Amino acid sequence: MKEAPSSTLSTEERIREAARRVFLEKGYDGTTSRDLAEASGLNVAMTNYYFRSKEKLFQLTFQDLHRLQFAKLNSLIHLDIPLREKILRLIEAEHELVVENPDLPLFIMHEMRRHPDLFTETPTASSPYPALPDSLFARQVKEAVDSGQIKPIQPLQIIMVIVSNVHYPFVGRASITHSLRMTNEELMEVINQHQQVIKDMILGYLFGPEVQT
Repeated sequence: MKEAPSSTLSTEERIREAARRVFLEKGYDGTTSRDLAEASGLNVAMTNYYFRSKEKLFQLTFQDLHRLQFAKLNSLIHLDIPLREKILRLIEAEHELVVENPDLPLFIMHEMRRHPDLFTETPTASSPYPALPDSLFARQVKEAVDSGQIKPIQPLQIIMVIVSNVHYPFVGRASITHSLRMTNEELMEVINQHQQVIKDMILGYLFGPEVQT
């Protein structure tokens, strides 16, 4: 059953909300202007009046989802809390993001591969990577390495390990459930347990096996 658009939203907001749902489900190539209009409860002419074309609406939707993907990471790398707590918060935030938006990781990967020009059109401010070298997180990692508190490692490597480990079960969800004959509910139970495995693995590697999470 299609989700009805909220009557409390403006027409433009209704279209953008519907576009997010449809593009996440079908991707750019699988979505038609009629799909977007029907999901918005409008006609094609009205959606084009507000956003000119499917291409323009997709670009805006992709930028919104790109910002969503990195918003918590961007905030946390600058937060003034101890490094160990920050790493735990980064893992928890990334886990929460993909549990609430399970189609997001695969959508971003797929669309970036099919339409690499999207990255050049997406503001870099939405990504944490340009700011990472000068972030408080990077300084904390360097100080911890220099003082011998953690093993030598680059801040980017920590972020990559977190993101890749949290995202993989969602990117590979169809393959995992099919190969292991699991239901989505069974996989989600494993994914929730996996969050603790990621914490133990990363903190154990950095600080030593005696660290408790």
